[in-house]
Amino acid sequence: MEKGKAARARLDAVGYPKGPVVTNVSAGYRRLAEAFSGWRDSPQHNAHMLDKRMTRMGIATAYAPGSKYKVFWSLVLAALEE
Repeated sequence: MEKGKAARARLDAVGYPKGPVVTNVSAGYRRLAEAFSGWRDSPQHNAHMLDKRMTRMGIATAYAPGSKYKVFWSLVLAALEE
């Protein structure tokens, strides 16, 4: 599936209104501030966060104690179609 399409498909599945969507994911950061700094320091991830079209956001974390990175983060940015 093309990058960004999977996130749109997930939003479609729950009835979220049409519009652009981007995601940032990361692993290994223990705190939100660290994950955010990692995204900010990455040109592609930072571009997502600075995208002026985006008007909605959601952040999630998951803990997997048996995995290499232990902590996983996801940031979903979306906008309503105009």
